[in-house]
Amino acid sequence: MVRKAKSSLELTFQETIECFCKRAKELTGVYDVLIRGGATHSQEQLIENWSDLDLSIIVEDIKYKNLEEIRALYQGLKENFPYKLSLTIVTRVDFFSSYHHHGMKPIYYGYQLSTSKRFSNEKQFYMLNSRFLKENCFSNIAYLIHDLRSRYLQLDLNNVEKLKEFLCHSVKRGKHIAKNSIFVMTGYMSENICISRFKECFPNANPEFPEDLNRIKVSYNSLPDEISTLALHIENIINSIEIIYDDVLRFFQNNELEFLAR
Repeated sequence: MVRKAKSSLELTFQETIECFCKRAKELTGVYDVLIRGGATHSQEQLIENWSDLDLSIIVEDIKYKNLEEIRALYQGLKENFPYKLSLTIVTRVDFFSSYHHHGMKPIYYGYQLSTSKRFSNEKQFYMLNSRFLKENCFSNIAYLIHDLRSRYLQLDLNNVEKLKEFLCHSVKRGKHIAKNSIFVMTGYMSENICISRFKECFPNANPEFPEDLNRIKVSYNSLPDEISTLALHIENIINSIEIIYDDVLRFFQNNELEFLAR
């Protein structure tokens, strides 16, 4: 079997991950490092100007000296990595806490971190009450949609580059809002949107929405630089996201209202 040669994009990601792992473990008080998201899945397609790299460092405690060292590492990585790079810093106590927020993610995201590449064998052993996780996740959904609306108000609708940038952002926000809403309504956790559950939970939404998001992602670099085309994509995404939010809000009100009295 002939092994397919890695692209320059794949090599850039691989070299950055290897450099991060080597240098991060040499920093003061580092307990573990994580490589999260799509970069951990071999089947995930890396796309120029779209794919990003999500890293985490778990330290024993955080003092200014730690942040100085980690900042220097981050800046060094960015010099040779021209794509979006996120680096989340948490303490070990926080990471293994039942109420851990990994960055701005909802708490249930912590259970998905088991799929991350990591270097310790210690596993999370807790499982919180489902009601609490859903309430927390709903709060995150509200944050995501208000952030999207706010960014749209500030968007320059006559600037092609800004439209493409916002389109990318809205696709990623749409994915998170949809899969988080599915979790609130069904308790199902997944890295990607489950198509069958999406159709079941959001009968009023465009059933092609998850596939539309993926099609935009895959063809992002070949999208025409036309304001009307980009604006139409954005319009369709926003309309679908608002339907999803209305549905999950209605579900939460109808099924979880008794929580407020407890």
